[in-house]
Amino acid sequence: MLNAAPDRTKDTRPRGISVMGVILLLLIAGGVYWIIVFGGAYWENHEVKSVVHQAANIAYQQPSDAAIRDFIVKKTQEMFEYEYEEFGQRKKGYRIELHPEDIQIERNLVPPWIHISLTYTRIIQPPWGQQEKQLDFSIYVEQDLSPVKW
Repeated sequence: MLNAAPDRTKDTRPRGISVMGVILLLLIAGGVYWIIVFGGAYWENHEVKSVVHQAANIAYQQPSDAAIRDFIVKKTQEMFEYEYEEFGQRKKGYRIELHPEDIQIERNLVPPWIHISLTYTRIIQPPWGQQEKQLDFSIYVEQDLSPVKW
């Protein structure tokens, strides 16, 4: 005797949304919100860190700490410059304000190393007109300045 195929017209599984579905949906919505509001600031922090790494590499040939500070400030101003209009005049602004006194540089002679650290604040304006949020970023980079031995 052949077994009859099970009756698939009656599905007894529960229908609707589950608690795990709601939690997953909320997590995805929170992640999208975080990326929209804070993602740009963290991406810009990554770009500032790459500028500081460049400055540490330049320090191998540049003995002046003031020149390294100026390089970091000028490069970040170039990267994060924007134009706005105020009272009919076009002005320039910077999304990240860095000043030479915000950058600390320490050099060791034996072994030859350079340590560069900086701290800056980034103001975030959420797209839905909520209160501004302030993010503080700290960057620390160290670089070996000893000559390469081939």
